[in-house]
Amino acid sequence: MMKKKMLAVVLAVSVVGSTVALPVCGAEFSSGTESEESFWTGEDSTESTDAEEIHDVPEEDEITAEEIPGAPEEEQEEFTAPEEEKGEPPAENLTDAEAEAGDDDEDSQIEILEAPYKTEYMYGIEARQASDFDLRGLKIRVTNFEDETEDLTLTAYDEQFLEDSDGNMYKCSVWKGDKELEWNEDGEVSKPLAVGEYTLRVTDRNNENAASVKLAIVPVGDTLPVLNSSGTGKYSRKVKVSGKYACAKFIPKKSGTYTFTSNTSGFDWGNGYSFNLYDSKYSPVSRITSENYSGMGMSKYKVKKGEVYYLSYKLYETDKVTSLNYKVEQVQSITSVKIVEKPYSKNYYIWGNSGITWNSGKYRLYSKYGGKVKVTYSNGQTEILPTYAENKYGQALIPYVKSSGKGGYGTYDLYFSYEGSDVEVKISKGAVLKKVSASPTLKGSGTITTPVSKSDESSAQADAFRFVTGSATRYVITAKPLTFMTFVYEVGKGKTQWAGTLGGGKGIKVLKPNSVYYIAAQGSRMDVDKETFTIKPKSAKISSCTVTLSKTSCSYTGKTIKPAVTVSDGNSYLTEGTDYTLSYSNNKNPGTAAITIKGKGSYTGSIKKTFKIKVAGCTLKSVKKSGTFNVQLNWSNTSGVSGYYVYRASSKNGKYSKIATITSAKTVKYTDKKAASGKTWYYKVIPYAKINGKAVAGSSSKILSIRL
Repeated sequence: MMKKKMLAVVLAVSVVGSTVALPVCGAEFSSGTESEESFWTGEDSTESTDAEEIHDVPEEDEITAEEIPGAPEEEQEEFTAPEEEKGEPPAENLTDAEAEAGDDDEDSQIEILEAPYKTEYMYGIEARQASDFDLRGLKIRVTNFEDETEDLTLTAYDEQFLEDSDGNMYKCSVWKGDKELEWNEDGEVSKPLAVGEYTLRVTDRNNENAASVKLAIVPVGDTLPVLNSSGTGKYSRKVKVSGKYACAKFIPKKSGTYTFTSNTSGFDWGNGYSFNLYDSKYSPVSRITSENYSGMGMSKYKVKKGEVYYLSYKLYETDKVTSLNYKVEQVQSITSVKIVEKPYSKNYYIWGNSGITWNSGKYRLYSKYGGKVKVTYSNGQTEILPTYAENKYGQALIPYVKSSGKGGYGTYDLYFSYEGSDVEVKISKGAVLKKVSASPTLKGSGTITTPVSKSDESSAQADAFRFVTGSATRYVITAKPLTFMTFVYEVGKGKTQWAGTLGGGKGIKVLKPNSVYYIAAQGSRMDVDKETFTIKPKSAKISSCTVTLSKTSCSYTGKTIKPAVTVSDGNSYLTEGTDYTLSYSNNKNPGTAAITIKGKGSYTGSIKKTFKIKVAGCTLKSVKKSGTFNVQLNWSNTSGVSGYYVYRASSKNGKYSKIATITSAKTVKYTDKKAASGKTWYYKVIPYAKINGKAVAGSSSKILSIRL
């Protein structure tokens, strides 16, 4: 096993003419001893303006922690300085020479056994910044001061550190001359690294004992594969992966917008953000994006005829391919769109507080209720597609209606056109725009069916319906085939608010009585055109619910205490007064208080929960010398108490004598004038409250000590 290096390194720093030994971060060292005169918790006490009411008690009145009413045994805090490790001098005693010698003896030695798989990169299209270098395959050997060795290999993409079996880290960094390059993994850089030689350095955690290997950025040569023309506006080429890059050259014969993708088996282009296109000056070309273009499966760019462009795809560890089949195609204009199959619903329920109006022109719709269209392109090619699917160039089909004047609710011709195209197709009177309040309605219980719309190739949503609850509040709700349900509550006057979700296709939902909800369902199934909902009221025992108290232990205040209560049924929360009532008992004085939760409406039975009421403790802030032989104690003020007991002992685990009873809750200090010198004394303070003429003690403070 490799052993961690634990060094005691001291820097001598000159401060105002004196020398101070400072431990270096990461070194192991022993702290100095605490002052014997006082121990401070870091908070100065505030002098009380109230007169102290103190009754001194003879020291013979000894009492153990167990004998104090209501004072539980607490872990005692010891404030003795840590002992130095035997066999090693403390760090502060090392001379500079010794510290330096210790470094030489204990630092790991690093040797590079194998260089990374890839050490040469093409300018501008591969390693544009330090984090672009592919360091996989780098193998090093580390040897510690006991001549134990361990071989480490870097296997992950974009990784900068190696770690041995003892957790010691070794940093990989790229240098240009004597300057370390910034390891930036976020985004693209406008100016790539220059052609030339670079150095990969591997150092230990102290940035010492470096081992290095050469890297290089070279000009893009004539050997870079060029995409071949494979038809009108089409280009392709199989490109070998080098390191984590697949690069190629592209020279378009026509200006225009082109799509870039790959049909390589087992490879997913994804959103294309691992792909970059560079112009002849190696500057990034801007990607075409829009609201309606998902960008999944391809990337789009505008290019110029005859210009040289460079393709660069940066692969990830999950991309288990050795080559990419690049496919580039010029986007052809759309010459016609025809309806092959009409949508199965024409009702569009519009959400909004104040209705809808728009000026002369188009009003976009988002729901697509099935149907298919035939698209013809300028090169004569055609596609038949569902209305929710993007075409071969990543263009979405947009549904909308038109108005020559002020638009609003009513019946309209329905139009479809593809993003970026003026070619449209019309379905006469194909859209009826309605208020959401006109949605199909289910009252109390029953079954209802609504149409399913699709907004894109992976999102389906069943239209919402209105559900009017009765006097019941607990319902079993099922939905199929889409299984994720959403709920919106109608507040009134056209306003709504979110009311949660219900997954799994079936579950319990607690709703307000005699109220209106809008219930919908979502999923990713594209093969359905309708959704069925079934709702039934069902009562339950309140004991089957989950009851949570905001506090299970409360401090005594002299007043009744009522911690907040939360009752839930599955993922629904019950309402006090509607689903249950609360009653409290024994919730004023110290002891065990109870809350009874009684079911109401759809809930029957009752359940009881308890919580504790205790006299609060206090914090002993400081114990310090006052004068020559006196000891002054300061503690925090505690609400709800009548006063404090002060205890003293000659050993931390011995018997504690009550040396004072302070009868004012506002008095937060005490001076012990009877502690003998030459000994270490231990103190603690316990608040108490007088309840019905009887003193009830709180919990003890932690113990602080001082030597006189």
